[in-house]
Amino acid sequence: MFFMVVLTGLEKFETIQAVFGGAYLLCGSLIREVAEKSRHQLALSGKLMGLCAYGNIVEEYVPAFEKFFLIRTTRDLQKKLVCP
Repeated sequence: MFFMVVLTGLEKFETIQAVFGGAYLLCGSLIREVAEKSRHQLALSGKLMGLCAYGNIVEEYVPAFEKFFLIRTTRDLQKKLVCP
């Protein structure tokens, strides 16, 4: 469930059935600035989420990232990436 801040408080705007942590962890592990000084693997997701607020959107990458991040379960993510 996602909320946005409006003048009267919080307003629900969308529900997305997905597991974002696994996708963020995998992407974060491939980025040197995120992974290099991380003490624990679980920190990678949060660091990458924090970096998402910076920079600009590259429109041509959006479809691929939507497809990758909207995978519903970690098992589906493993199948998509052909992991053992």
